[in-house]
Amino acid sequence: MVQKGNFILKMVLVVVKSIVFYSLFTRLKKICMKKGFLMSTIDIPLWTTILGNFGFPIVITIYLFLRFERKLEKLEEVILKLAEVIKRSS
Repeated sequence: MVQKGNFILKMVLVVVKSIVFYSLFTRLKKICMKKGFLMSTIDIPLWTTILGNFGFPIVITIYLFLRFERKLEKLEEVILKLAEVIKRSS
C-alpha cells in the first residue's frame, strides 16, 4: 500500500513538473516572439540546463535555511532555559 502510494506520488510530481516546465517555456516563447526574438528547439535544452543549474541550488538553499532556522530557534530556547536554571541554582 505504501509503495503504491509512493509510486502515485512520484508520478503526480513528474506530471506537475512537466506542466510547470511546459507553461514556463510557453510563456518564454510568447515573450520572445513579442520582442522579436525567435526561440528555436536548440534553445530549449539550454534553458532547461540553466533552470536546473540555478533552480536546484535555490530550492536546496531555501530548504536548508528553513530547517536550520527551526533548529536555531530550538537551541535558543534551550539556552534561555539553561540560563534560568543556572540563575536559580546560584
